[in-house]
Amino acid sequence: MKNPFQLERLVFSFLLTFIILNFITIPFRVEGVFYLVGRFKGLMNNPNGLGLLLMFFYPILDLLQKRNKFFKTNKGFLIVKVLIFGMLFLSGSRTGMLAILIYQVSVWLFDSKRLLIPFLLVLPPLLYVVSTVDLIEIFTSLGFEQELRLDTLSTASGRTEVWEVAWEEVLRHPVFGQGMMYDNYYVREYRSMFIGENAARHWYGVWNSYLSLLLNVGFIGIALYLLFLFRCFQRSTDKKLAFGFLLLILSSAVTESWMAASMNAFTPLLFLYFAMQQQFIYNPIHEEYIDPIHSTDRVLDGVHAS
Repeated sequence: MKNPFQLERLVFSFLLTFIILNFITIPFRVEGVFYLVGRFKGLMNNPNGLGLLLMFFYPILDLLQKRNKFFKTNKGFLIVKVLIFGMLFLSGSRTGMLAILIYQVSVWLFDSKRLLIPFLLVLPPLLYVVSTVDLIEIFTSLGFEQELRLDTLSTASGRTEVWEVAWEEVLRHPVFGQGMMYDNYYVREYRSMFIGENAARHWYGVWNSYLSLLLNVGFIGIALYLLFLFRCFQRSTDKKLAFGFLLLILSSAVTESWMAASMNAFTPLLFLYFAMQQQFIYNPIHEEYIDPIHSTDRVLDGVHAS
């Protein structure tokens, strides 16, 4: 609170260091160390973990750059973005890549409202084309079969099997759920009773934040969780970036259960992002901090412009 600029500089330095250190390990194709079954995992324990972290870093760095211009030119910031997306591609994290694309497009459209109507007009036929063409065949012809794991695309790496079972259990206790951590308990018991010790990897979790929350706290609990996210968005100083960030985390939650737990590497980044969205804004011209929550829009606009 006393010096938000120093805090943001510390966060920026840490994220940039993490990205650079992981990027350095790319040429060392050591299976089990920096790669897992051909997928790049860098310094993380698994490729999906690295993918989700990079996915969160992307909008956080975007926010930091806009608030304080840590890179003097946009070229430096663009290089970091390319590094993030490149490592995401090598990790095979389809969730991370898709979420960042959704984030970037939403921010772009938010900033270019003149293009919003043409985009909405083009979207229906575009969705129709995407739904009728064979995407797997197209990506295979481009040589991306291994990187995007196209053989598991239709079943989300087996997750759809778990989702069907989880949804049936949700319908048995729809209002309040069965308590925190029930999602892990239920999948473990189901695996033990019906599948056995040689169960595939996808039977070791629910892999969907919404289903996990429904199993744990029911429809009332998930409604309150979404209300919490909406209130965070309301209090954000930069609505454009906050809107894109919301779409990013909501889309990533479809294939990962990170929302249902706090003791992971991702939930703290959710709190960190919205905390910085509500922090004082540093005005380098007048060397002062302005409270974005209790200031007028006119004052804030002047600070952003400066």
